[in-house]
Amino acid sequence: TPTDRQSEKGGATMTMEQICARRDALADGSIEKLLISVYTYIPPVRADYFATQIVLYGSVQTAENAILFGDAGRTCASLLLRDFKTSHTYKKIYHPVLPDELVQQLRLSLAEAPRDYLFMNADGRPFTRNAFQMWANRVMSRCFGVQFTLTLFRHIYISSLGNDLSVEELDQISRHMGHSITMQTKYIWTV
Repeated sequence: TPTDRQSEKGGATMTMEQICARRDALADGSIEKLLISVYTYIPPVRADYFATQIVLYGSVQTAENAILFGDAGRTCASLLLRDFKTSHTYKKIYHPVLPDELVQQLRLSLAEAPRDYLFMNADGRPFTRNAFQMWANRVMSRCFGVQFTLTLFRHIYISSLGNDLSVEELDQISRHMGHSITMQTKYIWTV
């Protein structure tokens, strides 16, 4: 179950269905909808989007973490993370094909606010890891109307998976989250 400290945060009682419903109610292309989209359309990582470069088709990746558009029309994209908490063990988190819904939000957000990184601070630079975590927690808390954190996202996501997934599917999800299957079982809440 959630710890006492996690329970004090109202977000600990939210479900993935509630989170996705709130995401879908936000304005397309908004930074809020994009933030929640990257934590719902693919398995949620920690604060690892802090300096994720947007690499357009034909451009060169210079950052450890990047979203790579595979065509000039930006209709398909992949995600590569090499700078994350457990990268010494897992080396990379890679999604060769991002879901269409996420790519659509990326395209709309970049059309609304062209930039070189997925998320940028008020000075127009990529976040540090700690600054991104604090910013993301504030944005999500404001969107959900309760105190919410990236850690809660991971617990809620894993707890929502159900019991019908194969070991191979669970292993793939755990690797996309940058941890082991054993650690993943510790994230599961039964409330």
